[in-house]
Amino acid sequence: MKRILYILLIIWSISCKKADTPVEPVIPSTTTTTGSSTSTLSSTTVVSSTTTEPNTNTLLANWIDPTVKEEVIALYKKFYRKIPVTQLQWTGNFFNCIPGTINAEYIKARIDRIKFIRSFIGIGENIVESDSSNKQMQLLSLIMGSSGSSSNFKWDTLKCYPKQTFKYPTNTHVALCSYNTTDNLYTDPIINCMKGISSRMLLLDPQVIKVGFGEVLNSKSNFTYSGIQVIKTNTSVKTRTPYICWPSAGYFPINFLVGDWTFMLLNADFSKSSVTVTLDGKPYNSKILYIFGENDDVQGISWRMGSDNLVSFIENETYKVTISNVKVNNEIKAFTYKIVVIDPDQ
Repeated sequence: MKRILYILLIIWSISCKKADTPVEPVIPSTTTTTGSSTSTLSSTTVVSSTTTEPNTNTLLANWIDPTVKEEVIALYKKFYRKIPVTQLQWTGNFFNCIPGTINAEYIKARIDRIKFIRSFIGIGENIVESDSSNKQMQLLSLIMGSSGSSSNFKWDTLKCYPKQTFKYPTNTHVALCSYNTTDNLYTDPIINCMKGISSRMLLLDPQVIKVGFGEVLNSKSNFTYSGIQVIKTNTSVKTRTPYICWPSAGYFPINFLVGDWTFMLLNADFSKSSVTVTLDGKPYNSKILYIFGENDDVQGISWRMGSDNLVSFIENETYKVTISNVKVNNEIKAFTYKIVVIDPDQ
């Protein structure tokens, strides 16, 4: 039986609260608008059969049309699968509690992965690397990784905490994730962090403009500890759709799917919202997990697909999601979109 991933998330600016049992709303008709044309995602038909490879030389200048399967696959292969795998090289150690540094190529590869994810779901503002944040995250990763355990993070078990103190900088937001290096399911630190709801909301916040990354490997536990720090702006950022969701609307890679789904819309009120999901036209069980409200750093809602977060997905399945009773600028709105599961590696 595979080892279950333990993810520790530290989000100082986001707090979550349990939501009430959702009410099943009536699902309206669904369209996905792309540019000047409108494509309707169908559970029985392929959206597009175009054979021209899209211009994917840049992640930001040319957004893909997520309703065109070929464009999604082309971007995935060019910016996800074809990027060389860079191995972690760490100069520090736990014995003397030295944070050290990690190779610049590794940091760049991780930040490029964040850029890919954000561009894939339609966030138009690029992010830049923060060297000072890299150093802070390297120190934090050392402190948390010094426990030597994948599940015990009490402060008195952190060997390096008394020797290396850490003060969280103001106006920044931090997530810490860990994964077992012996489990092939979790060899990508960024995709791994996306499995956690709070860290996902953090990394997909459209207003993030800078990011820092640190990582250490505890050879005793075989766990890698990654710290990610983001810095935000208060200005508006261009996005493909008014909302940000994971999985995103359109064709979506099966290897990115997890059991907990999220929907984010800044400055919206989700306190009375409900979620309805169908699978290939039939009602699908889902349960609201958290609502991110006005006192949180982002506003949104998350829900669990099926009975647990280990639900499996199958290629060519079509999910239709409706978020109802969302208050936006004193108006009650509903948002509906479709997701078609694909295997881009086939």
